[in-house]
Amino acid sequence: MLKIRKFVLPSTVLAISFYGSLLFALGAVLGYIGIDYYCKKYIYTGKINSITFNIKGWEIYLHHWITAGLMILSAYVLGFIYSIPIIIIGFLAGLVFHDIYTDIKLHENDTAWYNVIYKK
Repeated sequence: MLKIRKFVLPSTVLAISFYGSLLFALGAVLGYIGIDYYCKKYIYTGKINSITFNIKGWEIYLHHWITAGLMILSAYVLGFIYSIPIIIIGFLAGLVFHDIYTDIKLHENDTAWYNVIYKK
């Protein structure tokens, strides 16, 4: 009869969990650093404009936390969230973290990261 040691299963689960957490964290750091570089090089210098829609005197600004969140939400709703590599989910989470923690003021009448719709 084959003897199974008691520590094999918990240690395997712990190793897989650590590996997944490490990949998520790596993706989040890469996403944060990547979008920070992109914003400093292109958005803040005015080389590329932000995505905004003007509708009847109202300006709708698509923050990158909204676009990343919508990508994650749509993957979840469509049912293929589990087929996406965890590092990509971490990368999108890094975009969300960057927008929430660094974007303080975009326009003169915009006060914070959560202002999406405001009057021109």
